[in-house]
Amino acid sequence: MKIVYNRLIGYFIILMFLGATFSVVNAEPLAGPELEIVEITGKIGRVCTEIKNIGDEDAEKVVITISVKGGIFNRINISKTCSGCGHCNTTIAPNASKIECTDKFILGLGNVEITVTAEAENANKVTSTKNGLVFGFLILIQ
Repeated sequence: MKIVYNRLIGYFIILMFLGATFSVVNAEPLAGPELEIVEITGKIGRVCTEIKNIGDEDAEKVVITISVKGGIFNRINISKTCSGCGHCNTTIAPNASKIECTDKFILGLGNVEITVTAEAENANKVTSTKNGLVFGFLILIQ
């Protein structure tokens, strides 16, 4: 009887140890910035995107790239990278957004592929790709 009692105590101690181990494994993730591409929109002659920091710390040195490629005979090939300029901030606070648009006027005809990438020094890179249609200077995004 004493042997069974000792085994039960041993199993209980092992279960308590495993429970403590699992509680450490299932701990909440570390806090920090997290970027999200909220939307990609077509405007007259331009493509714009909204990037939001859904984390709980500032995203620093944010770089946003917008690429528009395609059209008839692949004549549309526009890319813009924003990594901060004289009037542009490269930090996005928690729950704040940044809107960025292509600089060059887009004029053409046909299907295009739009790729948006956002990354920060202290956050993971995120990418979103959409298909669209350019009809003259009007850009429709699916």
